[in-house]
Amino acid sequence: MEGRLHDIVVHLLVFGELQYRAGTLRHYEWLAERKRSRDEAARAARERAEQERREALLRKEAERRDRLISDAQNWRRAADIRAFVLAIRNHPEAAHHPEELERWVAWALSQADAMDVTRGPLSRLLSGQDQLDSKAPDPAT
Repeated sequence: MEGRLHDIVVHLLVFGELQYRAGTLRHYEWLAERKRSRDEAARAARERAEQERREALLRKEAERRDRLISDAQNWRRAADIRAFVLAIRNHPEAAHHPEELERWVAWALSQADAMDVTRGPLSRLLSGQDQLDSKAPDPAT
């Protein structure tokens, strides 16, 4: 047994070294996989954020377009109301009801003015224009 003691010690040391190297390699591979996972998660988060940014810009542009259409419809309705008021003022019986007619005309014109965006400040129409133009989505993306 004493003659083999040297071989046993050498084998134990070699086995220990192999175990140490295998453990070190496993740890390195684990760290590398962990880094890959973190990098992938960060990339996915950046892509999600960019997609959400593009979608938000598209929503803002759709809201802006809807507001334009609504403003144009209201402007047209206001013009229709004003034309209607003029037609009522020219009605053959208008002279018979001057006070009542003027109260109604004032009310009707106030309704037209309230819905007519051209009667308000121009800044309301232009609000948000610069922000949207500078952040317009790139159609190529």
